[in-house]
Amino acid sequence: MTLAFENVWDLEGDLDFKGTTPDLEIDVLHRPVADDGREDYPLWHIEGHEFDVQFRATGFRQHFRKAPTLASRQVFSHTERGGCTFTEVGF
Repeated sequence: MTLAFENVWDLEGDLDFKGTTPDLEIDVLHRPVADDGREDYPLWHIEGHEFDVQFRATGFRQHFRKAPTLASRQVFSHTERGGCTFTEVGF
């Protein structure tokens, strides 16, 4: 699955990818309440493994890259997930 955020700005955060290939595995996605009254650009906060970012965006589109798979574990390898891609073409 790929999340494609639209009209992103005010990006800030912490990325810890020194010497490694980034694995952008999301733990939590929130929309905190901003205190500046800018409801036209909501605040987003993504917490993941070795990264934490906040930004503003008008929304996002969700692209499913593969058909659902029944598994006995919670984690798929990079290859099982279909690698890294930003294609908007689904299965």
